[in-house]
Amino acid sequence: MFNTSSNIERNIELSFPIEKVKQDIERTVKIGAYAVHSKNEILNTYRIGKITGLESIIMNITLKSLDAEKTNIHIVVTEKVRNQGHQSIVEKMIDAFLERLSKALTGAADEDLKTVSAGNKGCAVTILILLGIGLAATASAAILIN
Repeated sequence: MFNTSSNIERNIELSFPIEKVKQDIERTVKIGAYAVHSKNEILNTYRIGKITGLESIIMNITLKSLDAEKTNIHIVVTEKVRNQGHQSIVEKMIDAFLERLSKALTGAADEDLKTVSAGNKGCAVTILILLGIGLAATASAAILIN
């Protein structure tokens, strides 16, 4: 399963009109330090990037109006998943975006959008742990070779 490109997805029905979702995506991007790589107003699509620690992702987001008060948001991140830890980091990054968007949709202050819950933090710590394990394995291999 690992080392092949995988789609990590979220497909959620929101109880908000599409125009509000668009406005709050823009707000979330601005305050949450995301980058809009592209957007198409007619097709209601976005390519939004985020760098956290040593990891970066590009989220392909498609909005679909279900009715005047409901919108479907579909997020796809296509990643070459290296291991279970990497997949977990990508999933936390998607969840952090959705948490920030949820706060924006429910009227949270800009300051509240800058932080996420403990469950969606820890990407940098996880990366450092994985990096440490990799360095230790490399050092062990070098000792065995010599």
